Amino acid sequence: MPVVGESFPSWVDRVAVDLELTPGEAARRLGLECRSSDRAVRPVCYGVALTELGARRIGAATGLDEIELRFMQLARYAGGVLDFSRLDLADPPSVTRLSNREWALFTGTRACPKCLGERPVWQLWWRLGIAAVCPVHRVLLVDTCPICGDRFGLAHSGHPGGLPTRSGVLDLRRCNNRRSVAPGRRSVPCEQALAELPSVTVPVQLVDVQKLVLEAAHGGPAVVAGRAVATADFFAALRYLAAAARAGAVPSDLASCQALIPEAAEAFTAYQDVRRRARHGGARTKLGMAPPTAAHAAAVLALTAPLLVAPRRTAMSTALARWQRSVPESLTIPACLSDDSSEQPPTGAIHDTALEEGRT
Repeated sequence: MPVVGESFPSWVDRVAVDLELTPGEAARRLGLECRSSDRAVRPVCYGVALTELGARRIGAATGLDEIELRFMQLARYAGGVLDFSRLDLADPPSVTRLSNREWALFTGTRACPKCLGERPVWQLWWRLGIAAVCPVHRVLLVDTCPICGDRFGLAHSGHPGGLPTRSGVLDLRRCNNRRSVAPGRRSVPCEQALAELPSVTVPVQLVDVQKLVLEAAHGGPAVVAGRAVATADFFAALRYLAAAARAGAVPSDLASCQALIPEAAEAFTAYQDVRRRARHGGARTKLGMAPPTAAHAAAVLALTAPLLVAPRRTAMSTALARWQRSVPESLTIPACLSDDSSEQPPTGAIHDTALEEGRT
């Protein structure tokens, strides 16, 4: 059975081990809609979305409800965290276009070393671009394997986008990314023990921000500057604030941010340096890009949190004004961030009017 919050590739790997099959063989028997070759199968939009045919086949093979199956896909976050309105399962390039725009990892995943040390189950939310820290263990998520150097979850690097059919049964306690030991030699699974991955402890303030973002992502309350907003508006605001911070934040902003750990500050500063030196731009220098690492995501959360939880939009706008001077006019500010001095905070807002005025 799937674990609550588990990602689809994680579930398929566990099914494969239970049945003593390779991941590719398990995918075939489960009924995934795949493109096949001699040494690998390539499931359509693997872990991103299920086709109607694939959902029916897996449901028939396993007895799992279609809702359970779809809740393990990135498409679970469509309409809120992610915009999948242009996804066409019959058009593979549409997935590539989404991966260049949306804040999610369409291949691979981040990971919590502590969670994987307890149980080899990979969480779906680790694949979100804003995934930074584990709220349970209070550690920074890990992006890449120290041994093979690849992002986690690319267990088939010899066959991009495919699941191997001839590599034997996985050891779920290991990295399992395919790596070549020598030129011309057959690739072997990476032996990095997941329980031995290094971990970095983060302050509780950063954990609280990650919890707030995840609560909004999973359908809970979404509040921006004291006002309840739709989930999609919350993440539009977060992306705009991230872009503003990337454009206008200065060293003093980083130094005064209590939730900012050194690893996050270094990742954020490195991005700004690359962008400053870039002559012709590029995907990694775009203000609106997804955080490329967990450390960068942690910096985005730490820097933007005070603005997201400001008591009113006017207060948030005042704090944002200095960063906005560096933001290109082409980057449109979301409506939920625009200044409105006549607004009244709604019931349930983060800061009550009486508290704003200092009364008890």
